[in-house]
Amino acid sequence: MDFKNLDEGLTLLEATVKELEDNSLSLDDAIDKYERGMKLAVQCRSCLQDMTRRVSEVRQASMQELQRLESGEQNFNAAPQDNQQPQQQMGQAQSQPMQQPQMQPDQPQGPQGYDPTDDDIAF
Repeated sequence: MDFKNLDEGLTLLEATVKELEDNSLSLDDAIDKYERGMKLAVQCRSCLQDMTRRVSEVRQASMQELQRLESGEQNFNAAPQDNQQPQQQMGQAQSQPMQQPQMQPDQPQGPQGYDPTDDDIAF
């Protein structure tokens, strides 16, 4: 590669195009400049494709990490408590109806069926 980074390559390519636009070049010099410009264009395109691939890889890895983190948060929030019954497999009928826990009159009552004294979450 004739340049260190894409910006430098594009600058060299622009300078070559300007030299070609100057009608004072001999035919041999113009062909040499054209050849150099085409090589620079190919190298710039290759460099751009590498950068695009790299950005895609970074984006994909970041999205996977975000999904993993969100999945971990959902799993933490959806973790079953010890007093919950395991779910039955689809297609099987329940043998007994689920019973609502009975609340004691002296216990604080929240939303329907919620007993704040049953929280097993430790912080």
